[in-house]
Amino acid sequence: MVGEGETSDVGNNALIITNPDIPTDVTNDALTTSSTTIKMTWVAPVFIGGSTVIDYRITYKLKDAGDETYADLVDGVTATYYDTTALVSGSEYTFKVEARNAFGYSLTTSTPLTILQAQIPDTPTTLANNVAVTAAGIVGLTWVDGSFNGASNIIDYTVLYDQGLGDGVSWIDLATGVATASHTATGL
Repeated sequence: MVGEGETSDVGNNALIITNPDIPTDVTNDALTTSSTTIKMTWVAPVFIGGSTVIDYRITYKLKDAGDETYADLVDGVTATYYDTTALVSGSEYTFKVEARNAFGYSLTTSTPLTILQAQIPDTPTTLANNVAVTAAGIVGLTWVDGSFNGASNIIDYTVLYDQGLGDGVSWIDLATGVATASHTATGL
């Protein structure tokens, strides 16, 4: 007759390791992103697959590239942020972030994040006197946007005037936040 064997020793608490979850809250760091730099941040995954997150991989593509193929931008990032100066100013890019532990990378990637690497727009041109508005103490001004908007819609304009000192540096803000390509100055 066959009976029960002896009880085994206590196990060593073996842990099954699997892929970590994806990083969350991938966000543009708007205070740093400029015409020369893109910076993004993210939150480390909550479920790390039983092994510490070693690093992150960031992939990217031009926003309107026409396909879904992402290229590796960088891997081996050990912080939960990354900034790059290696991309073309004035372009819009879409990024994804993956976490890696001892088992491997996340099975999926983060929600894509699109960031515009905007730059300063061209100076408006064709500044002209709007004679239909100009009268005693009133000057009507119109202008045309420069040929390049910095890859972003123009938000507003600042109108300056020269104090007449002829030194080229004595310009004073006349109006800020002007939403259209025209302005009527009064009290001059």
